[in-house]
Amino acid sequence: MSTLVPITVALDWTPNTTHIGFFVALATGAYEQAGLDVQWQTPEEDGYTLTPAVKVASGRAHFGLAPSETLLSFALQPDKPALRAVAAVLQQDTSAIAVRAMGPVQRPAQLDDRRYASYSARYEMAIVRAMVQADGGRGSLVEVRPDRLSAPAMLDAGEADATWIFSHWEGVQAARRRRPLRLFRLGDFGIPYGYSPLLLTRADWLASEPATVRAFVQASARGWALAAHDPERAAALLRQAAPHPSLADADFVAESAHALAPAILDTAGRWGTMDRQRWLDFAQLLVRLGEFPADQVDPARWFSALD
Repeated sequence: MSTLVPITVALDWTPNTTHIGFFVALATGAYEQAGLDVQWQTPEEDGYTLTPAVKVASGRAHFGLAPSETLLSFALQPDKPALRAVAAVLQQDTSAIAVRAMGPVQRPAQLDDRRYASYSARYEMAIVRAMVQADGGRGSLVEVRPDRLSAPAMLDAGEADATWIFSHWEGVQAARRRRPLRLFRLGDFGIPYGYSPLLLTRADWLASEPATVRAFVQASARGWALAAHDPERAAALLRQAAPHPSLADADFVAESAHALAPAILDTAGRWGTMDRQRWLDFAQLLVRLGEFPADQVDPARWFSALD
């Protein structure tokens, strides 16, 4: 019997439907068939002190999940190992700036001088302020910085007026609690955004082990295709492969999986594809906002398309 290649993946959050395709691939044996022994690192293990990108850069994990902002940020730090995105987990952006549906804020411009619960992420406040300004506001939000997992709870409790969520997860949760949210999507206000999350790895490991990287991406794609076409079964497989308290409510997980399914594949039915122009548009937004140097805009340093 051939020895399986050990692979470690650093998740960005506790297991949830944003990871569903990976766990479906695990549950259906796709990784084992590809000759891989895949293990997962959850942020709970270190209390969210190390980001997935840091774990990958330091060699603690082979792959990690992170948004486009992370790749752009790492590209500006020559003292750190270069990272590359090798797959977009979702084709459509399911994130949004959320406010309470029954609250006073009906459009982004009304967030001026209101409390925004941030994740202390690089570029986050600049992006949110740009959306407010695009809607006619000043962009004068008051940033509050709760613990990483507390931002949605602060919004629900009225301790913050807005935060950034995934509509297929926190949005579905809020609706099920009959505390619905009003969502402001960046694209609806002319604000380009990249991909969230991305599957990333170290550039040097990609160069030295391209067959292993490709094997993991292709096996993952099988799991994600099932999640897109049969979210009900995928939800059950996710709960089977990742018995975590965050997935205890089977009905919620299934509803979340259904909400996510249309965002998974591109128009040709492929998983993981990335568009160079989408990267460029997002980077050029950050350039206009004074957050990124124009002479560093180079998509070849951020992602690698695998044939």
